[in-house]
Amino acid sequence: SNTSSTQANIVAVSASFANGATGVAAGIGVSIAENLIGWSNVLTESVMEVLSYVKNSSITSALGTLIVNAIATLNIYAGVGAGSVAIAKGTATSVGLSVAFALAQNKISTSVRSYIDGSGTSGISVAGIDMDAKDTSAITANVASASVNGTMGDTTGVGIAVGVAAAVNAIDSLVETFIQNAANITVTGAMDMDALENATITATAVAVSLSAAMGSTTGVGVSGGGAGASNVILGGAKAYVANSVVNATGNIGISATDTSTIKAEVAAVSGNVTYGGTTGVAVSIGASSAINHIGWTAGGVEDAVVVLACISNSSVQSDANLSLSAISNMTIDAGVGAGS
Repeated sequence: SNTSSTQANIVAVSASFANGATGVAAGIGVSIAENLIGWSNVLTESVMEVLSYVKNSSITSALGTLIVNAIATLNIYAGVGAGSVAIAKGTATSVGLSVAFALAQNKISTSVRSYIDGSGTSGISVAGIDMDAKDTSAITANVASASVNGTMGDTTGVGIAVGVAAAVNAIDSLVETFIQNAANITVTGAMDMDALENATITATAVAVSLSAAMGSTTGVGVSGGGAGASNVILGGAKAYVANSVVNATGNIGISATDTSTIKAEVAAVSGNVTYGGTTGVAVSIGASSAINHIGWTAGGVEDAVVVLACISNSSVQSDANLSLSAISNMTIDAGVGAGS
């Protein structure tokens, strides 16, 4: 089993104040978190394997159950925040710029396999077989940015505030439990083979931008808030018997299940107040986006999540019940809002 986890909490705050005949203030806050499991860098996948197996071996146990389990519980938690404040006051002209940028990029790639490959020279004879491959990897990303700007000029006031928050998450996990190339497996009891994929991505991105500009002659204010989330789940679950001979007196169950979930909540708010004795210009923009894929890459290329339970080119006999089950119950829940 593998229970690797990564936790990152990062906050950046910037503040600037200027006062003079010409007041210029700039505040920039940037916070970035990059968390990788099964990737050597954000562009190069280096799959983390979790394996439990019997290979080309003979096993005899009249009373015991052969247990072959592979379990992965890989977790990434990222909390990222950025804040920026800029205040400028000038007896003639004042200019204020405030920018806050927060980004979390999280990726997990794993292959989880429990298997029997070959049955040795004298075969495998046991009282029972229990094979499980399971992945419950999860990514939780909370990203927020806040940008505030206040500008006052006795003649001209110009204020710009920008807040951006983004979360980019991906889980690529293939779960397999199988028997292959085994010519002689005898089970005096039951045989169960289960593959379960339950990847979860939970992403929250919030951006807030506020600007206030005042000038006795001219006031210009610009405020922009943008929040986005991109989430991808790939992989699947497979349970199968291939090129083998299996005889059991008890029940034989072969099942593959995928219950992966993406939940994304994205919100952006932008506000602007501008006053000019002669001319006043106010621009406020709020934009948010959530792009969620299961079985599609971030680039929009289909990469189907396969859920498979099968018997291929094999002889499988049970004196009781033989069941095969493949269940796909994957969900996407997205809430997106923007206000200006």
